[in-house]
Amino acid sequence: MFTLESPKSRWAIQVLTLDYLIDGYIDGDRDKYWFRVAGRDVSATPVASARFHPTGNLAVATPPTVPWVLVYGDRLVALIPRDDASTATARQTNAAFKYAVPADVYVGPYVIRGQVLSQDMSLRVFEGYVGFPVQDAEISCLIPGAQLPDLQVPYMLVFSRQKQLLVPRA
Repeated sequence: MFTLESPKSRWAIQVLTLDYLIDGYIDGDRDKYWFRVAGRDVSATPVASARFHPTGNLAVATPPTVPWVLVYGDRLVALIPRDDASTATARQTNAAFKYAVPADVYVGPYVIRGQVLSQDMSLRVFEGYVGFPVQDAEISCLIPGAQLPDLQVPYMLVFSRQKQLLVPRA
């Protein structure tokens, strides 16, 4: 359930949508299930103390920080844990995804290059999941004039209905 209360257990995260990168906090006690890949649907995600920036070439004046934003699930691309507690929970929650497969993931206007984590050595396992973990990832926005510099992240969860291609690398 979403409330306007400030998170009691603040976990730093980034949320990547089709058009924005949002930095902020979630309540680690209440919202830790968001990191679960198996058995989860893409739903709205509230982020507190949020700062958001366009990733493409949108000319949008964004406020420095807002008390909260609600990220709609149909626009969600990825959740990126940004502190030790959120990263540990994300990794532990998805511990069954332990086989690293080098791959490029094309999602909306982005290409995500990294080690896609699988429950076995096949990428076909992802047909039944809404998302998957990626480690040692580099995110690039393919829109000409994009404002997002290439972003390096040690661990992320790709949750998107906008996935287009999952391409294994040799």
